[in-house]
Amino acid sequence: MVIPGRDPAFGSLDALKNIIAEVDLILETMPDLPQNRTGRSRELLHTALAITDDLISENRKAENIPRSSARAQGRKRGRAAWSGLSSRASLLESTYLAVGD
Repeated sequence: MVIPGRDPAFGSLDALKNIIAEVDLILETMPDLPQNRTGRSRELLHTALAITDDLISENRKAENIPRSSARAQGRKRGRAAWSGLSSRASLLESTYLAVGD
């Protein structure tokens, strides 16, 4: 459900969190799979829940910043700050991908 005035991604993050939690509940209530697959799957789901919670909290923080203030900060910091932010985001993304391998 999309709430007017709120970022549509916020609703999809809540939906993603609910799906992950439901899959975890299904795995919890079914018989264990061989070779510890159930345990490992649940560990990965808990990690996914933590990442989703982090994204939701970051999204809420971003919603509380007035747009004019964010624009002013962007102008004040300049283009170099945004490129640094982009490189940090790429590093974080590659770190998450490396952990999942």
